[in-house]
Amino acid sequence: MKCRWVVWFAVFLLVGFTALVSSAQVSPGASFYQKALQEMKAGNYNEALVQIQSALAQSPEQLEFQYELGVIYFNLGRLDESEGIFQALVHQDEALFGKAWFDLAHIAMKRGKRLEAIGFFEKARPVDPGRADLEAGIAYLELKDYQKAIDAFRNAQSEKPELVFQARMYESAALSKQKKYGESIKLLESLLKTKLTREQNDLVSYLLTMLRADERNEKRWHVSGSAGFLYDTNLTLNPVAPVGIQHPSNESDFAQATSITGRYDLVRNDPWVFGAGYNHYNLTYFEHPNESVLAASPLLYGYWNNPPYFASLEYVYGHYWAGESSKADVHSIYPVFAFNTTQTWRTQMLGWASWRQFYDTTPSDQLYGVGVIEYYMMRKGLAHLRAGVLWGVDDTSPGDAGSFSSAQFTAGFQWPVWKDKWFIDISGFYVIRDYRFDPAYFSEVSRTDNEKDLYVALRGPITDNMQIVFLFQRVWNDSNINVVEIGGSYEPFSYERSIFSCLLTFEF
Repeated sequence: MKCRWVVWFAVFLLVGFTALVSSAQVSPGASFYQKALQEMKAGNYNEALVQIQSALAQSPEQLEFQYELGVIYFNLGRLDESEGIFQALVHQDEALFGKAWFDLAHIAMKRGKRLEAIGFFEKARPVDPGRADLEAGIAYLELKDYQKAIDAFRNAQSEKPELVFQARMYESAALSKQKKYGESIKLLESLLKTKLTREQNDLVSYLLTMLRADERNEKRWHVSGSAGFLYDTNLTLNPVAPVGIQHPSNESDFAQATSITGRYDLVRNDPWVFGAGYNHYNLTYFEHPNESVLAASPLLYGYWNNPPYFASLEYVYGHYWAGESSKADVHSIYPVFAFNTTQTWRTQMLGWASWRQFYDTTPSDQLYGVGVIEYYMMRKGLAHLRAGVLWGVDDTSPGDAGSFSSAQFTAGFQWPVWKDKWFIDISGFYVIRDYRFDPAYFSEVSRTDNEKDLYVALRGPITDNMQIVFLFQRVWNDSNINVVEIGGSYEPFSYERSIFSCLLTFEF
């Protein structure tokens, strides 16, 4: 007998709720109400406000119209008016308008009152416990209470299976904030085994790439390197010394190239990191061994990473061998400062200073430069456009041996071409160099060179830690210096050069 009364009571509530919705649809303001819903769906909240006010003018007793008015006010940023409506609804009929607790929580989140929002989500649990736990978890995440956030996300997916994707994504974010990168990665990998849309699959794959990079960066030891082959069409080129009959140009050759760098973070005190490292570089030509280069470079580095700001300073000492003889000692400093002005714009300011001491007859020199490059980020940082200007000075000793100043203009872009894993990067440079040259060569004519460079790179992963890079570089240099010879003339400082490379790069 008691069970029969329970069934009849449930039927009574269902019929009552259906009657409430039906009354909203058949009330005098129903047509305006439907138009308001259509405008809200289209995001036209100002027009939706006009329609819902017309609906309420004809049917002021309709609480559902009042509720939608509160939603419209919220989306228009009129939080006080929206809050007043939702508070009135939950006090007047909480059984039918318990969903307004969610809206009150959203208003609190908008105002930055996350603890207050969590209280509202708790009151909304009888309406939709899974959704309440998910959104409370987001509030805990923003409060940096990561363990409570994780517990809430796990509750959400157990209470409401259709929230599994969202809950696991947020749980992964909370685990990464705790620096539990292994657990975070396993959680996302488990998502890839479920049925996902293409957009969801791409998003999870992108986040996995970011997490693996963060996991590597968290380690004190960093080992990276490259190995491969290149073909150079003008390897004997010396852009300072003239190319004449005695020094033929366009000598081409294949070479093997290897580079390995090890770094160790000596001090890590977030956001500061200081460390030391070593780079070993080898470029060996097959038919021109005297043009081969070997370099040994210890280095010191430090950086400060406090998003949206980043600053670093690196000192590198390099000893270079050409053929089998010592070629030069080089001391270099590289400062960098970068910041994000918005989510899409990033500015990078960089500089360099190098002191080169050569062991042969090549004049020693000092190089200085500064530059700024602006990035426009797209597709969650996977793609970007960039453009910038760099200024440099090369002072030789003695000063009449080929010193120059330069202005360099650059533009380029990076774009994913396959599954957000393979990328193409194209950049161009236009360089103007003004030389102060030895008057024994040119006493009345100053030298100006215009150089144009094109770089095209295609890269993609082979494993999580290794990728392959195909690179094409092309250089055109035009100089105003022409030397008249008997029977014709030639341009000793004009040249072209192409380099084709294929490299395997890795990072552990």
